[in-house]
Amino acid sequence: MLERHDAESGRHYRASHACLNPLRPDGTILAFSGGNLALRSNEWFTIQQVEEVLMAFLEGRELPEFVVWRDISAMLDGGITA
Repeated sequence: MLERHDAESGRHYRASHACLNPLRPDGTILAFSGGNLALRSNEWFTIQQVEEVLMAFLEGRELPEFVVWRDISAMLDGGITA
């Protein structure tokens, strides 16, 4: 799962891509110490994809075209789950 926050606008975004994950249908839970997140099938990334996105960010390059950003600001503000 990849998310980004735009400090200027205050908007929060979650990444997705074109491929659905057959092993993780919509609603599959990502559980960690901060709580549980129900993700969409296309919000699961491979470690290689995450590395590619993070390296582009760190090096100041354009982010990969396979990433699509969905604005989840209202969901976070209203306490609605994904």
